[in-house]
Amino acid sequence: MLSKDQMPAEQLRSSMDALSQQLLQNIGSYSSTELSAFTEACRQIGYFHQHAFSAAVQHLAPTASSIAADELPSLLWACAQLADANSSSSSSSQVASSSPAATDTSSSSSGGRSRTTPVPSNDGVRGSVSSSKVAGLPGVVDFVLGAAQVLTSDIDDVASEELPVLAAALAAMEYRDPFLLTALAEAALERRGELTQPELLALLGRFASMGRWFFDNRLLDGLAAEVVTRAQQGLVSQDAVQAVAQSFAAINHSSKPLKQYLELLSSSSSSK
Repeated sequence: MLSKDQMPAEQLRSSMDALSQQLLQNIGSYSSTELSAFTEACRQIGYFHQHAFSAAVQHLAPTASSIAADELPSLLWACAQLADANSSSSSSSQVASSSPAATDTSSSSSGGRSRTTPVPSNDGVRGSVSSSKVAGLPGVVDFVLGAAQVLTSDIDDVASEELPVLAAALAAMEYRDPFLLTALAEAALERRGELTQPELLALLGRFASMGRWFFDNRLLDGLAAEVVTRAQQGLVSQDAVQAVAQSFAAINHSSKPLKQYLELLSSSSSSK
């Protein structure tokens, strides 16, 4: 696939525009694997083509529940980009058919809270989608619902490095499916040792930003304990630990391992 390090920005943009037009003209011939690879390439280089993304999602929506789990994070990222573009168009009449993605979803801030609190039922899950930022986008609600079914049961097939991408996409869409988020949370906790420092901190930040309406202390404290362990080993900076503490404070959550570590740091500093 194309890389932003292999050619000038304008040439890369032109190539991606041409690829997007080709996709639009032959959308019916593309498989989920090919479209997932396309959206992943776009994510990696920060490229967004509204019409191509929309066509891809609408094409895959009827069969979303049969798409392989490892293909879904980048496709849900594309849904999040469509939601962001839709929100922008609501406040501005100008919508570009092709423009660079505003932010990398691995580090962008999350969306606000859902307007409704979902309950563990199919109606609740659909209600969560309907009240999210993807409401009204052609094919997107059905795609997200189908993808959620797959990921809820097959989250183990998603690579550890893709978990933050998935969490960021859900947060950006303001989507609160308790079943999917439970599966995602369990996977993050079980595989916390496999996550890189940026991945761990990004995931923890995403979960904290969603508030305490869903997550139990075990999840937040388990990931916080991993951050503390790495901080003690010099692998995570004190600034990063403080950032985690601030995100917890914002949702009025107190983490015992984090609190103890910060108290130890404070007493160590005052004794010097």
